[in-house]
Amino acid sequence: MQGSCITLPPDGYAKGNNVPPQPPVVKLIAQTPPVISSGSPGAASLRHEGGTMLEDHAEFGLRADVRQERLIIAFWGELDILADEVLAAPLARLARESRRDLVLDLSAVTFLDCGGLTLLCRARDAARRRETRVVLVVDNPFFHKILRLGGLTATFDIAGDLETALMTGAEGSPV
Repeated sequence: MQGSCITLPPDGYAKGNNVPPQPPVVKLIAQTPPVISSGSPGAASLRHEGGTMLEDHAEFGLRADVRQERLIIAFWGELDILADEVLAAPLARLARESRRDLVLDLSAVTFLDCGGLTLLCRARDAARRRETRVVLVVDNPFFHKILRLGGLTATFDIAGDLETALMTGAEGSPV
């Protein structure tokens, strides 16, 4: 896989320890797995690959792109507590710096639990503070059930595919 590699700095050093803890490796890459096809060259993505401490954890990440005046954040892999810890800061930065409505695409997500829901709620809350909309793309019936049981279906606009999500809120759209 081509692209430049970055390591995110740890949140802080342990007291009395001059050696920083080993953070998970996060790569900034120019090309990603085929999560969404984008016409925008150079779109960035974040990707986690299990390090020595996390060897048993599946790969996960996000990709951000702009399409039809909306910021699309496509997630892939397992959205759990580890994904929340690793992706929360980059997601917050994307949501904070964009003045566009957000589309959070879960089409390539393979697992979703309360850590993943926390990540989605963080993005929703950031969008509300900016008075922009958030649309979730959820094509997995099990994820619909998780959102319903978590009491979150009323707090998000939910679309079954990306094209519908891009129409949501537009004149003559389903919403």
